[in-house]
Amino acid sequence: MRRYCHRLSWVDDLKATGDQILKFAVNVPDERTDFFYDLFRRELEGMVEPTTSGHGSIDLITPGCHKASGLARLAERRGISPEQCVAFGDGGNDVEMLRFCGVGYAMANAPDEVKAAADRVCPSNDEDGVLATLDELFS
Repeated sequence: MRRYCHRLSWVDDLKATGDQILKFAVNVPDERTDFFYDLFRRELEGMVEPTTSGHGSIDLITPGCHKASGLARLAERRGISPEQCVAFGDGGNDVEMLRFCGVGYAMANAPDEVKAAADRVCPSNDEDGVLATLDELFS
């Protein structure tokens, strides 16, 4: 965490922070991601929703507080419909967002379950897939 948040301090009780905690980010060995994902899903059911974001990263999020919920609030504030939105994703934490938007693109390097949630597949991250697709969409 210190890599991302430089002013951390230890607390004995998370409630003492006064912050609303939306997620915990857990890093596990890449080859053990499925094991820990299944463990968290089973043991923390109803308290948090585990979702993967690749490379051994597992997010434990507040139920219903995923990328699509944030986009829904933003779209409402801006007066646009989900059909007017486009999303790109390559991890399990992108599935709801890909389904929410009018068009969801999975990156070619995404796992099969992410591709199944998307409407289309675009080139991989290594091939600048988002940029290439945006160039096509806005040419």
